[in-house]
Amino acid sequence: MTALNFCLRLCEKNFKVPSERDVVLKCIIDNCASPNSRIRMKAMQCILEVVRCFYDYIEGPILEQIAATTYKSIKFDETEQASLLAIEVWCSICDEEIYRLKQNQQRYVCRNYIRTVKDSLLVLLLDGLKKKGSDSDTDWNISIASACCISLMAQILQNDIVLPILSFISTNLSSTDWQNRDAALLSFAAILKGPDKAQVNGLAKQALSALTLSLKDARSQVRETAAWVFSRLTEDYSDVLLESLSTLLKNWIEALSDKPRISNQACFIFHNLVEHMAVTSDATNALSPYLESILQSLWLNAFRPDAFNDDVNLANSSLAAFSNVVQYSANDTQGVIATVMQSVLKEFESTVKNTFRFPDKLQDYQNDLCSAMQVVFIKLTGQISAPMISHIVGMLLEAFKQRKAVFEEGMLALSGLIIAVGKDFLPHMEAFGPYLVYGLKSYNEAALCRISVGCVADLARTLEENMSQYLGQLMPILLELLRSGDTDRGVKLVVISVLSDLALHTGQFFITYLKDILEIFKSASEVAVQPVNDDDPELPIYFEQLKECLLESYTGLVLGAKDANGMGAVSYTHLTLPTTPYV
Repeated sequence: MTALNFCLRLCEKNFKVPSERDVVLKCIIDNCASPNSRIRMKAMQCILEVVRCFYDYIEGPILEQIAATTYKSIKFDETEQASLLAIEVWCSICDEEIYRLKQNQQRYVCRNYIRTVKDSLLVLLLDGLKKKGSDSDTDWNISIASACCISLMAQILQNDIVLPILSFISTNLSSTDWQNRDAALLSFAAILKGPDKAQVNGLAKQALSALTLSLKDARSQVRETAAWVFSRLTEDYSDVLLESLSTLLKNWIEALSDKPRISNQACFIFHNLVEHMAVTSDATNALSPYLESILQSLWLNAFRPDAFNDDVNLANSSLAAFSNVVQYSANDTQGVIATVMQSVLKEFESTVKNTFRFPDKLQDYQNDLCSAMQVVFIKLTGQISAPMISHIVGMLLEAFKQRKAVFEEGMLALSGLIIAVGKDFLPHMEAFGPYLVYGLKSYNEAALCRISVGCVADLARTLEENMSQYLGQLMPILLELLRSGDTDRGVKLVVISVLSDLALHTGQFFITYLKDILEIFKSASEVAVQPVNDDDPELPIYFEQLKECLLESYTGLVLGAKDANGMGAVSYTHLTLPTTPYV
Protein backbone atom coordinates (compact mmCIF):
# COMPACT_ATOMS: atom_id res chain seq x y z
CA MET A 1 0.00 0.00 0.00
CA THR A 2 2.87 2.37 0.77
CA ALA A 3 4.45 1.74 -2.64
CA LEU A 4 1.10 2.14 -4.39
CA ASN A 5 0.47 5.43 -2.57
CA PHE A 6 3.74 6.82 -3.92
CA CYS A 7 2.99 5.58 -7.45
CA LEU A 8 -0.62 6.74 -7.80
CA ARG A 9 0.29 10.16 -9.20
CA LEU A 10 1.88 8.36 -12.16
CA CYS A 11 -1.23 6.30 -12.92
CA GLU A 12 -3.34 8.81 -14.87
CA LYS A 13 -3.24 6.70 -18.07
CA ASN A 14 -4.40 3.69 -16.07
CA PHE A 15 -7.28 5.62 -14.52
CA LYS A 16 -8.51 6.58 -17.98
CA VAL A 17 -8.98 2.85 -18.75
CA PRO A 18 -12.01 1.59 -16.75
CA SER A 19 -10.79 -2.00 -16.39
CA GLU A 20 -7.36 -0.93 -15.12
CA ARG A 21 -8.88 1.69 -12.84
CA ASP A 22 -11.21 -0.92 -11.33
CA VAL A 23 -8.30 -3.25 -10.55
CA VAL A 24 -6.38 -0.51 -8.72
CA LEU A 25 -9.44 0.60 -6.74
CA LYS A 26 -10.45 -2.96 -5.82
CA CYS A 27 -6.97 -3.53 -4.42
CA ILE A 28 -7.19 -0.35 -2.33
CA ILE A 29 -10.75 -0.90 -1.08
CA ASP A 30 -10.12 -4.53 -0.16
CA ASN A 31 -7.18 -3.47 1.99
CA CYS A 32 -9.36 -0.90 3.77
CA ALA A 33 -11.07 -3.92 5.34
CA SER A 34 -7.81 -5.52 6.53
CA PRO A 35 -7.71 -6.63 10.19
CA ASN A 36 -4.31 -4.89 10.42
CA SER A 37 -4.81 -1.24 11.41
CA ARG A 38 -1.59 -0.09 9.70
CA ILE A 39 -2.71 -1.61 6.39
CA ARG A 40 -6.15 0.00 6.75
CA MET A 41 -4.54 3.38 7.31
CA LYS A 42 -2.22 3.00 4.31
CA ALA A 43 -5.15 1.95 2.15
CA MET A 44 -7.14 4.98 3.30
CA GLN A 45 -4.18 7.19 2.41
CA CYS A 46 -4.36 5.68 -1.09
CA ILE A 47 -8.07 6.63 -1.36
CA LEU A 48 -7.12 10.12 -0.27
CA GLU A 49 -4.49 10.29 -2.99
CA VAL A 50 -6.97 9.00 -5.58
CA VAL A 51 -9.54 11.73 -4.88
CA ARG A 52 -6.81 14.38 -4.92
CA CYS A 53 -5.27 13.28 -8.20
CA PHE A 54 -8.22 11.82 -10.12
CA TYR A 55 -11.29 13.81 -9.13
CA ASP A 56 -12.76 13.51 -12.64
CA TYR A 57 -12.62 9.69 -12.61
CA ILE A 58 -14.44 8.83 -9.37
CA GLU A 59 -18.09 9.34 -10.37
CA GLY A 60 -20.87 6.77 -10.38
CA PRO A 61 -20.10 3.32 -8.89
CA ILE A 62 -16.59 4.42 -7.84
CA LEU A 63 -18.01 7.25 -5.73
CA GLU A 64 -20.43 4.78 -4.15
CA GLN A 65 -17.54 2.43 -3.28
CA ILE A 66 -15.50 5.28 -1.79
CA ALA A 67 -18.53 6.42 0.20
CA ALA A 68 -19.27 2.95 1.56
CA THR A 69 -15.62 2.38 2.53
CA THR A 70 -15.05 5.77 4.19
CA TYR A 71 -18.42 5.73 5.95
CA LYS A 72 -17.61 2.37 7.49
CA SER A 73 -14.24 3.64 8.69
CA ILE A 74 -15.69 6.85 10.17
CA LYS A 75 -18.43 4.96 11.98
CA PHE A 76 -16.77 1.75 13.14
CA ASP A 77 -12.95 1.83 12.87
CA GLU A 78 -11.39 1.58 16.33
CA THR A 79 -8.23 3.26 15.04
CA GLU A 80 -9.02 6.98 15.22
CA GLN A 81 -6.31 7.88 12.70
CA ALA A 82 -7.99 5.75 10.05
CA SER A 83 -11.32 7.47 10.72
CA LEU A 84 -9.65 10.88 10.49
CA LEU A 85 -8.16 9.93 7.12
CA ALA A 86 -11.61 8.88 5.91
CA ILE A 87 -13.01 12.30 6.86
CA GLU A 88 -10.05 13.94 5.13
CA VAL A 89 -11.05 12.16 1.91
CA TRP A 90 -14.31 14.15 1.91
CA CYS A 91 -12.54 17.33 2.94
CA SER A 92 -10.31 16.96 -0.10
CA ILE A 93 -13.30 16.44 -2.40
CA CYS A 94 -14.89 19.57 -0.87
CA ASP A 95 -11.71 21.59 -1.43
CA GLU A 96 -11.61 20.55 -5.08
CA GLU A 97 -15.25 21.40 -5.66
CA ILE A 98 -14.95 24.78 -3.90
CA TYR A 99 -12.00 25.56 -6.18
CA ARG A 100 -13.83 24.44 -9.31
CA LEU A 101 -16.97 26.39 -8.47
CA LYS A 102 -14.84 29.54 -8.38
CA GLN A 103 -13.14 28.79 -11.72
CA ASN A 104 -14.18 28.66 -15.35
CA GLN A 105 -16.75 25.84 -15.44
CA GLN A 106 -15.83 24.88 -18.99
CA ARG A 107 -12.26 24.05 -18.00
CA TYR A 108 -12.85 22.89 -14.42
CA VAL A 109 -16.14 21.02 -14.28
CA CYS A 110 -17.59 20.58 -10.80
CA ARG A 111 -19.12 17.10 -10.79
CA ASN A 112 -21.18 17.77 -7.64
CA TYR A 113 -20.05 14.69 -5.73
CA ILE A 114 -20.82 16.45 -2.43
CA ARG A 115 -24.39 17.23 -3.48
CA THR A 116 -24.77 13.60 -4.55
CA VAL A 117 -23.87 12.25 -1.10
CA LYS A 118 -24.90 15.24 1.04
CA ASP A 119 -27.71 13.56 2.98
CA SER A 120 -25.82 10.43 3.99
CA LEU A 121 -22.51 12.22 4.55
CA LEU A 122 -24.06 14.98 6.68
CA VAL A 123 -25.80 12.48 8.97
CA LEU A 124 -22.49 10.69 9.47
CA LEU A 125 -20.52 13.88 10.16
CA LEU A 126 -23.14 15.26 12.56
CA ASP A 127 -22.86 12.05 14.51
CA GLY A 128 -19.06 12.44 14.35
CA LEU A 129 -19.35 15.81 16.11
CA LYS A 130 -20.24 13.91 19.28
CA LYS A 131 -17.10 11.76 19.24
CA LYS A 132 -14.85 13.87 21.43
CA GLY A 133 -14.12 11.67 24.42
CA SER A 134 -15.13 12.52 27.97
CA ASP A 135 -11.86 14.12 29.04
CA SER A 136 -10.27 14.94 25.70
CA ASP A 137 -8.66 18.33 25.28
CA THR A 138 -6.80 17.43 22.10
CA ASP A 139 -6.92 19.93 19.28
CA TRP A 140 -7.63 17.38 16.53
CA ASN A 141 -10.10 14.54 16.85
CA ILE A 142 -13.10 13.12 15.00
CA SER A 143 -15.37 15.83 16.39
CA ILE A 144 -13.20 18.72 15.13
CA ALA A 145 -12.47 16.97 11.82
CA SER A 146 -16.21 16.47 11.26
CA ALA A 147 -16.86 20.13 12.01
CA CYS A 148 -14.21 21.18 9.48
CA CYS A 149 -15.74 18.95 6.81
CA ILE A 150 -19.25 20.32 7.50
CA SER A 151 -17.82 23.82 7.20
CA LEU A 152 -16.45 22.97 3.75
CA MET A 153 -19.76 21.38 2.75
CA ALA A 154 -21.55 24.59 3.78
CA GLN A 155 -19.53 26.53 1.23
CA ILE A 156 -20.77 24.17 -1.49
CA LEU A 157 -24.36 23.52 -0.36
CA GLN A 158 -24.92 27.07 0.93
CA ASN A 159 -28.57 27.55 2.00
CA ASP A 160 -29.36 23.86 1.45
CA ILE A 161 -27.40 22.92 4.56
CA VAL A 162 -29.29 25.20 6.95
CA LEU A 163 -32.43 23.12 7.66
CA PRO A 164 -30.69 19.85 8.57
CA ILE A 165 -28.28 21.77 10.83
CA LEU A 166 -31.15 23.61 12.53
CA SER A 167 -32.89 20.31 13.14
CA PHE A 168 -29.69 18.89 14.67
CA ILE A 169 -29.22 21.94 16.92
CA SER A 170 -32.79 21.88 18.22
CA THR A 171 -32.50 18.18 19.05
CA ASN A 172 -29.14 18.35 20.82
CA LEU A 173 -28.64 21.79 22.37
CA SER A 174 -30.71 20.95 25.47
CA SER A 175 -29.48 17.36 25.77
CA THR A 176 -28.40 15.99 29.14
CA ASP A 177 -25.29 14.59 27.41
CA TRP A 178 -22.59 17.30 27.26
CA GLN A 179 -21.16 15.85 24.02
CA ASN A 180 -24.50 16.41 22.29
CA ARG A 181 -24.64 20.02 23.51
CA ASP A 182 -21.08 20.56 22.35
CA ALA A 183 -21.89 19.03 18.96
CA ALA A 184 -24.85 21.39 18.52
CA LEU A 185 -22.59 24.42 19.08
CA LEU A 186 -19.97 23.07 16.67
CA SER A 187 -22.58 22.49 13.95
CA PHE A 188 -23.79 26.08 14.24
CA ALA A 189 -20.24 27.46 13.92
CA ALA A 190 -19.64 25.21 10.92
CA ILE A 191 -22.28 26.94 8.77
CA LEU A 192 -21.33 30.56 9.47
CA LYS A 193 -19.68 30.75 6.05
CA GLY A 194 -21.57 29.45 3.04
CA PRO A 195 -25.27 30.27 3.42
CA ASP A 196 -26.57 33.78 2.65
CA LYS A 197 -25.41 36.25 5.28
CA ALA A 198 -28.94 37.51 5.80
CA GLN A 199 -30.10 34.01 6.65
CA VAL A 200 -27.24 33.39 9.07
CA ASN A 201 -27.90 36.81 10.61
CA GLY A 202 -31.37 35.63 11.56
CA LEU A 203 -30.01 32.36 12.95
CA ALA A 204 -27.35 34.22 14.96
CA LYS A 205 -29.98 36.48 16.57
CA GLN A 206 -32.03 33.45 17.57
CA ALA A 207 -28.96 31.65 18.90
CA LEU A 208 -27.53 34.45 21.08
CA SER A 209 -29.54 33.56 24.18
CA ALA A 210 -28.64 29.86 24.01
CA LEU A 211 -25.01 30.65 23.25
CA THR A 212 -24.79 32.97 26.23
CA LEU A 213 -26.27 30.28 28.49
CA SER A 214 -23.70 27.83 27.14
CA LEU A 215 -20.93 30.04 28.55
CA LYS A 216 -22.26 28.95 31.95
CA ASP A 217 -22.53 25.24 31.10
CA ALA A 218 -21.47 22.80 33.82
CA ARG A 219 -19.02 21.16 31.40
CA SER A 220 -15.85 23.13 30.60
CA GLN A 221 -15.61 21.70 27.07
CA VAL A 222 -19.03 23.15 26.24
CA ARG A 223 -18.07 26.54 27.70
CA GLU A 224 -14.90 26.55 25.62
CA THR A 225 -16.81 25.74 22.44
CA ALA A 226 -19.39 28.44 23.20
CA ALA A 227 -16.62 31.03 23.62
CA TRP A 228 -15.03 29.83 20.37
CA VAL A 229 -18.37 30.19 18.54
CA PHE A 230 -18.65 33.78 19.79
CA SER A 231 -15.11 34.47 18.53
CA ARG A 232 -16.18 33.15 15.11
CA LEU A 233 -19.33 35.28 15.15
CA THR A 234 -17.30 38.44 15.77
CA GLU A 235 -15.52 37.93 12.44
CA ASP A 236 -18.57 38.30 10.20
CA TYR A 237 -21.59 39.06 12.37
CA SER A 238 -20.39 41.74 14.79
CA ASP A 239 -23.42 43.88 13.88
CA VAL A 240 -25.69 41.21 15.39
CA LEU A 241 -23.60 41.10 18.57
CA LEU A 242 -23.59 44.88 18.96
CA GLU A 243 -27.39 44.83 19.32
CA SER A 244 -27.01 43.01 22.66
CA LEU A 245 -23.58 44.36 23.53
CA SER A 246 -24.09 45.28 27.19
CA THR A 247 -25.34 41.80 28.19
CA LEU A 248 -22.79 40.01 26.05
CA LEU A 249 -19.85 42.02 27.38
CA LYS A 250 -20.77 41.09 30.95
CA ASN A 251 -20.73 37.40 30.06
CA TRP A 252 -17.56 37.64 27.96
CA ILE A 253 -15.70 39.40 30.78
CA GLU A 254 -16.85 36.70 33.19
CA ALA A 255 -15.59 34.08 30.73
CA LEU A 256 -12.13 35.64 30.95
CA SER A 257 -11.85 34.40 34.54
CA ASP A 258 -12.75 30.82 33.58
CA LYS A 259 -10.24 28.02 32.92
CA PRO A 260 -7.27 29.01 30.72
CA ARG A 261 -8.55 27.37 27.53
CA ILE A 262 -11.94 29.08 27.88
CA SER A 263 -10.35 32.38 28.85
CA ASN A 264 -8.12 32.12 25.79
CA GLN A 265 -11.17 31.90 23.51
CA ALA A 266 -12.75 34.86 25.35
CA CYS A 267 -9.63 36.88 24.53
CA PHE A 268 -10.18 36.12 20.85
CA ILE A 269 -13.73 37.46 21.14
CA PHE A 270 -12.41 40.90 22.09
CA HIS A 271 -9.49 40.66 19.66
CA ASN A 272 -11.79 39.96 16.71
CA LEU A 273 -14.72 42.16 17.71
CA VAL A 274 -12.82 45.46 17.57
CA GLU A 275 -11.34 44.57 14.17
CA HIS A 276 -14.59 43.68 12.49
CA MET A 277 -17.24 45.92 14.01
CA ALA A 278 -18.56 48.64 11.73
CA VAL A 279 -17.10 52.07 12.56
CA THR A 280 -18.95 55.15 11.32
CA SER A 281 -16.80 57.76 13.06
CA ASP A 282 -13.34 58.11 14.64
CA ALA A 283 -14.88 60.26 17.37
CA THR A 284 -16.66 57.42 19.17
CA ASN A 285 -17.86 53.84 18.71
CA ALA A 286 -20.08 51.27 20.39
CA LEU A 287 -17.31 50.08 22.73
CA SER A 288 -16.32 53.52 24.06
CA PRO A 289 -18.56 53.37 27.18
CA TYR A 290 -17.14 49.95 28.08
CA LEU A 291 -13.51 50.42 27.05
CA GLU A 292 -12.06 50.97 30.52
CA SER A 293 -13.76 47.86 31.90
CA ILE A 294 -12.65 45.73 28.93
CA LEU A 295 -9.02 46.87 29.12
CA GLN A 296 -8.87 46.41 32.88
CA SER A 297 -10.27 42.87 32.61
CA LEU A 298 -7.82 41.88 29.87
CA TRP A 299 -4.94 43.45 31.79
CA LEU A 300 -5.72 41.55 35.00
CA ASN A 301 -6.20 38.36 32.98
CA ALA A 302 -2.67 38.62 31.58
CA PHE A 303 -1.16 38.40 35.07
CA ARG A 304 -3.20 35.62 36.65
CA PRO A 305 -1.15 32.80 38.24
CA ASP A 306 -2.06 30.27 35.52
CA ALA A 307 -1.39 32.67 32.62
CA PHE A 308 1.28 30.28 31.31
CA ASN A 309 -0.77 27.10 31.15
CA ASP A 310 0.61 23.99 29.42
CA ASP A 311 -2.00 24.30 26.66
CA VAL A 312 -2.28 28.07 26.12
CA ASN A 313 -0.23 31.22 26.65
CA LEU A 314 -2.93 33.30 28.29
CA ALA A 315 -0.56 36.19 28.99
CA ASN A 316 0.12 36.56 25.28
CA SER A 317 -3.50 36.22 24.12
CA SER A 318 -4.73 38.64 26.82
CA LEU A 319 -2.15 41.32 26.00
CA ALA A 320 -2.65 40.80 22.26
CA ALA A 321 -6.40 41.41 22.72
CA PHE A 322 -5.57 44.35 25.01
CA SER A 323 -3.39 45.88 22.27
CA ASN A 324 -6.03 45.35 19.60
CA VAL A 325 -8.72 47.01 21.73
CA VAL A 326 -6.41 50.01 22.22
CA GLN A 327 -5.56 50.17 18.52
CA TYR A 328 -9.20 50.33 17.43
CA SER A 329 -10.39 52.60 20.25
CA ALA A 330 -12.18 55.86 19.37
CA ASN A 331 -10.92 59.37 20.03
CA ASP A 332 -13.25 59.92 22.99
CA THR A 333 -11.29 57.34 25.01
CA GLN A 334 -7.91 59.10 24.89
CA GLY A 335 -8.07 59.70 28.67
CA VAL A 336 -8.51 55.97 29.26
CA ILE A 337 -5.56 55.16 26.97
CA ALA A 338 -3.35 57.69 28.79
CA THR A 339 -4.14 55.94 32.09
CA VAL A 340 -3.49 52.57 30.47
CA MET A 341 -0.04 53.75 29.35
CA GLN A 342 0.93 54.41 32.95
CA SER A 343 -0.03 50.85 33.92
CA VAL A 344 1.93 49.35 31.03
CA LEU A 345 5.03 51.45 31.76
CA LYS A 346 4.89 50.69 35.49
CA GLU A 347 4.72 46.96 34.81
CA PHE A 348 7.55 47.14 32.28
CA GLU A 349 9.66 49.17 34.70
CA SER A 350 9.36 46.37 37.26
CA THR A 351 10.91 43.97 34.71
CA VAL A 352 14.09 46.06 34.42
CA LYS A 353 14.30 46.79 38.15
CA ASN A 354 14.14 43.10 39.10
CA THR A 355 10.91 43.56 41.07
CA PHE A 356 8.69 41.75 38.56
CA ARG A 357 6.20 39.34 40.12
CA PHE A 358 6.87 36.49 37.66
CA PRO A 359 10.69 36.46 37.34
CA ASP A 360 10.73 33.08 35.58
CA LYS A 361 8.59 34.53 32.78
CA LEU A 362 10.22 37.98 32.68
CA GLN A 363 11.31 37.95 29.04
CA ASP A 364 7.97 36.60 27.82
CA TYR A 365 6.16 39.42 29.59
CA GLN A 366 8.68 42.00 28.39
CA ASN A 367 7.98 40.98 24.80
CA ASP A 368 4.21 41.17 25.23
CA LEU A 369 4.39 44.48 27.12
CA CYS A 370 6.56 46.00 24.39
CA SER A 371 3.97 44.99 21.78
CA ALA A 372 1.31 46.75 23.86
CA MET A 373 3.53 49.80 24.30
CA GLN A 374 3.93 50.23 20.55
CA VAL A 375 0.16 50.46 20.03
CA VAL A 376 -0.41 52.71 23.05
CA PHE A 377 2.34 55.15 21.98
CA ILE A 378 0.95 55.51 18.46
CA LYS A 379 -2.55 56.01 19.86
CA LEU A 380 -1.21 58.89 22.00
CA THR A 381 0.67 60.61 19.17
CA GLY A 382 1.60 64.15 20.15
CA GLN A 383 0.62 63.63 23.81
CA ILE A 384 3.78 62.14 25.34
CA SER A 385 5.88 64.64 27.28
CA ALA A 386 9.66 65.05 26.96
CA PRO A 387 10.38 63.65 30.46
CA MET A 388 8.18 60.66 29.70
CA ILE A 389 10.01 60.06 26.40
CA SER A 390 13.34 60.00 28.28
CA HIS A 391 11.91 57.58 30.83
CA ILE A 392 10.59 55.22 28.14
CA VAL A 393 13.78 55.25 26.06
CA GLY A 394 15.85 54.65 29.19
CA MET A 395 13.79 51.61 30.20
CA LEU A 396 13.85 50.03 26.74
CA LEU A 397 17.59 50.49 26.30
CA GLU A 398 18.14 49.11 29.80
CA ALA A 399 16.15 45.99 28.80
CA PHE A 400 18.47 45.60 25.78
CA LYS A 401 21.50 45.87 28.06
CA GLN A 402 20.18 43.36 30.57
CA ARG A 403 19.33 40.83 27.89
CA LYS A 404 22.62 41.56 26.07
CA ALA A 405 20.68 41.68 22.83
CA VAL A 406 18.24 43.83 20.91
CA PHE A 407 14.89 42.02 20.73
CA GLU A 408 12.20 42.49 18.08
CA GLU A 409 9.38 43.63 20.35
CA GLY A 410 11.58 46.23 22.03
CA MET A 411 12.57 47.68 18.67
CA LEU A 412 8.90 47.78 17.66
CA ALA A 413 8.07 49.69 20.86
CA LEU A 414 10.76 52.24 19.99
CA SER A 415 9.38 52.45 16.46
CA GLY A 416 5.94 53.27 17.89
CA LEU A 417 7.50 55.90 20.15
CA ILE A 418 9.35 57.51 17.21
CA ILE A 419 6.10 57.74 15.23
CA ALA A 420 4.28 59.19 18.25
CA VAL A 421 6.78 61.87 19.30
CA GLY A 422 8.34 62.89 15.96
CA LYS A 423 11.26 65.33 16.23
CA ASP A 424 11.12 65.10 20.03
CA PHE A 425 13.00 61.82 19.65
CA LEU A 426 16.09 63.60 18.29
CA PRO A 427 17.80 64.09 21.72
CA HIS A 428 17.79 60.31 22.18
CA MET A 429 19.41 59.36 18.87
CA GLU A 430 22.91 59.22 20.30
CA ALA A 431 21.86 56.69 22.95
CA PHE A 432 19.64 54.73 20.57
CA GLY A 433 22.07 54.68 17.62
CA PRO A 434 24.28 51.73 18.69
CA TYR A 435 21.23 49.53 19.27
CA LEU A 436 19.78 50.45 15.89
CA VAL A 437 23.09 49.54 14.26
CA TYR A 438 23.08 46.24 16.16
CA GLY A 439 19.61 45.45 14.78
CA LEU A 440 20.61 46.39 11.23
CA LYS A 441 23.66 44.15 11.39
CA SER A 442 21.65 41.16 12.62
CA TYR A 443 21.79 39.50 9.20
CA ASN A 444 20.96 36.08 10.65
CA GLU A 445 17.80 37.33 12.37
CA ALA A 446 15.61 38.40 9.45
CA ALA A 447 12.69 39.61 11.57
CA LEU A 448 14.86 41.84 13.79
CA CYS A 449 16.77 43.15 10.80
CA ARG A 450 13.53 43.96 8.94
CA ILE A 451 12.08 45.78 11.97
CA SER A 452 15.32 47.76 12.40
CA VAL A 453 15.23 48.84 8.75
CA GLY A 454 11.61 49.88 9.27
CA CYS A 455 12.78 51.93 12.25
CA VAL A 456 15.16 53.81 9.94
CA ALA A 457 12.17 54.62 7.71
CA ASP A 458 10.23 55.91 10.74
CA LEU A 459 13.18 58.09 11.72
CA ALA A 460 13.51 59.48 8.18
CA ARG A 461 9.85 60.44 8.04
CA THR A 462 9.80 62.03 11.52
CA LEU A 463 13.25 63.62 11.80
CA GLU A 464 13.30 64.66 8.10
CA GLU A 465 16.41 66.80 7.34
CA ASN A 466 17.79 66.07 10.84
CA MET A 467 18.29 62.48 9.70
CA SER A 468 21.10 63.56 7.37
CA GLN A 469 23.67 63.62 10.20
CA TYR A 470 23.24 59.85 10.66
CA LEU A 471 23.60 58.84 7.01
CA GLY A 472 27.34 58.21 7.32
CA GLN A 473 26.67 55.62 10.01
CA LEU A 474 23.63 53.96 8.47
CA MET A 475 24.10 54.01 4.69
CA PRO A 476 27.10 51.64 4.50
CA ILE A 477 25.12 49.06 6.50
CA LEU A 478 22.01 49.43 4.30
CA LEU A 479 24.07 49.13 1.11
CA GLU A 480 25.82 46.04 2.46
CA LEU A 481 22.44 44.46 3.20
CA LEU A 482 21.55 44.91 -0.47
CA ARG A 483 24.87 43.59 -1.75
CA SER A 484 25.06 40.53 0.48
CA GLY A 485 23.81 37.23 -0.87
CA ASP A 486 22.99 36.12 2.68
CA THR A 487 20.42 38.86 3.31
CA ASP A 488 16.81 37.68 3.52
CA ARG A 489 14.73 38.63 0.45
CA GLY A 490 12.11 40.35 2.56
CA VAL A 491 14.78 42.47 4.24
CA LYS A 492 16.14 43.57 0.86
CA LEU A 493 12.68 44.76 -0.21
CA VAL A 494 12.36 46.87 2.95
CA VAL A 495 15.86 48.32 2.45
CA ILE A 496 14.99 49.35 -1.11
CA SER A 497 11.90 51.14 0.19
CA VAL A 498 13.74 52.89 3.04
CA LEU A 499 16.30 54.33 0.62
CA SER A 500 13.45 56.18 -1.04
CA ASP A 501 12.40 57.66 2.32
CA LEU A 502 15.95 58.74 3.08
CA ALA A 503 16.35 60.37 -0.34
CA LEU A 504 13.09 62.31 0.01
CA HIS A 505 13.87 63.65 3.47
CA THR A 506 17.63 64.26 3.41
CA GLY A 507 17.99 65.77 -0.09
CA GLN A 508 21.50 67.05 -0.88
CA PHE A 509 23.12 64.93 1.85
CA PHE A 510 21.87 61.78 0.14
CA ILE A 511 23.43 62.56 -3.25
CA THR A 512 26.78 61.16 -2.07
CA TYR A 513 25.26 57.68 -2.10
CA LEU A 514 23.15 58.01 -5.23
CA LYS A 515 25.66 56.50 -7.66
CA ASP A 516 26.21 53.35 -5.54
CA ILE A 517 22.47 52.92 -5.01
CA LEU A 518 21.66 53.20 -8.71
CA GLU A 519 24.33 50.59 -9.52
CA ILE A 520 22.70 48.20 -7.06
CA PHE A 521 19.25 49.01 -8.43
CA LYS A 522 20.49 48.37 -11.95
CA SER A 523 21.61 44.86 -10.96
CA ALA A 524 18.35 44.25 -9.07
CA SER A 525 16.33 45.38 -12.10
CA GLU A 526 18.21 42.93 -14.31
CA VAL A 527 17.45 40.12 -11.87
CA ALA A 528 13.77 41.06 -11.56
CA VAL A 529 13.10 40.62 -15.29
CA GLN A 530 14.87 37.25 -15.61
CA PRO A 531 12.87 34.10 -16.49
CA VAL A 532 11.44 32.51 -13.36
CA ASN A 533 12.96 29.32 -11.99
CA ASP A 534 10.17 26.78 -11.57
CA ASP A 535 12.05 25.09 -8.72
CA ASP A 536 11.26 28.00 -6.40
CA PRO A 537 7.49 28.71 -6.24
CA GLU A 538 8.06 31.86 -4.15
CA LEU A 539 10.40 33.45 -6.68
CA PRO A 540 7.68 34.86 -9.03
CA ILE A 541 6.00 36.59 -6.07
CA TYR A 542 9.34 37.99 -4.92
CA PHE A 543 10.16 39.32 -8.41
CA GLU A 544 6.81 41.11 -8.60
CA GLN A 545 7.38 42.66 -5.18
CA LEU A 546 10.93 43.60 -6.20
CA LYS A 547 9.69 45.38 -9.33
CA GLU A 548 7.15 47.39 -7.32
CA CYS A 549 9.73 48.35 -4.67
CA LEU A 550 12.27 49.37 -7.30
CA LEU A 551 9.79 51.57 -9.18
CA GLU A 552 8.63 53.27 -5.97
CA SER A 553 12.22 53.77 -4.84
CA TYR A 554 13.34 55.11 -8.25
CA THR A 555 10.59 57.71 -7.86
CA GLY A 556 11.81 58.68 -4.41
CA LEU A 557 15.41 58.90 -5.54
CA VAL A 558 14.57 61.15 -8.48
CA LEU A 559 12.39 63.45 -6.35
CA GLY A 560 15.08 63.55 -3.66
CA ALA A 561 17.70 64.47 -6.25
CA LYS A 562 15.39 67.13 -7.69
CA ASP A 563 14.98 68.83 -4.33
CA ALA A 564 18.66 68.58 -3.38
CA ASN A 565 20.07 72.00 -2.68
CA GLY A 566 17.20 73.58 -4.61
CA MET A 567 19.18 73.08 -7.83
CA GLY A 568 16.54 71.27 -9.91
CA ALA A 569 16.59 67.81 -11.46
CA VAL A 570 18.86 68.75 -14.39
CA SER A 571 21.95 68.78 -12.15
CA TYR A 572 21.61 65.07 -11.53
CA THR A 573 20.37 63.90 -14.92
CA HIS A 574 23.73 62.28 -15.64
CA LEU A 575 23.22 60.04 -12.63
CA THR A 576 19.58 59.07 -13.15
CA LEU A 577 19.34 58.76 -16.96
CA PRO A 578 21.31 55.45 -17.25
CA THR A 579 18.65 53.75 -15.12
CA THR A 580 15.86 54.57 -17.60
CA PRO A 581 16.10 51.28 -19.59
CA TYR A 582 15.73 49.30 -16.38
CA VAL A 583 12.68 51.26 -15.31
